[in-house]
Amino acid sequence: MRAITTPDVLLTQSSRVADIEYFGDAMSNEAIAQMMQLSNCYISPYKYEGFNLPVLEAMAVGLPVIVSKGGSTDDFVTDETDGFKVETEIVMREGVQRVNRRLKGWQEGAWEEKVGGVGWVEKAKSVELVVNEDDLVNKMTRAIVEEATFERGRKTRVERVKETFNWDVIAEKIVDAGIR
Repeated sequence: MRAITTPDVLLTQSSRVADIEYFGDAMSNEAIAQMMQLSNCYISPYKYEGFNLPVLEAMAVGLPVIVSKGGSTDDFVTDETDGFKVETEIVMREGVQRVNRRLKGWQEGAWEEKVGGVGWVEKAKSVELVVNEDDLVNKMTRAIVEEATFERGRKTRVERVKETFNWDVIAEKIVDAGIR
């Protein structure tokens, strides 16, 4: 990530920059909830993500979010009331994802010759979202400048997550879809 150097960006003149702290250790659920409740925004610019439950959890405590556009969070970060979607470039990657070394006859270096063999190598395409860093900086700046707007949307975010993503609603959707 690059440093923010634009003179008109409030971040460079704000004491908030000194307030940013990285926690690399595991935290309890209670500590995470407390930290989220003290935060102004949750930022998750991801390359790959299955569902990104922490973004939904942040919205459940009322935080606006900043996420990658084009990924799994598009399903529940719906508009600027929720936060911002950072522009991305979608890149397809193809290659060996996993080699099964437990198969009978496995030899180091031999897998290249056996790519067609069932079970030796699984090939897959993966999607990577390449985040536009300038847009990320822009959205982070807007989150600070438009803090009052996000604060007004806090209750809306909490209620929408509570009404849409709970066990009763999800179970009903599964039953309605005939999924067993």
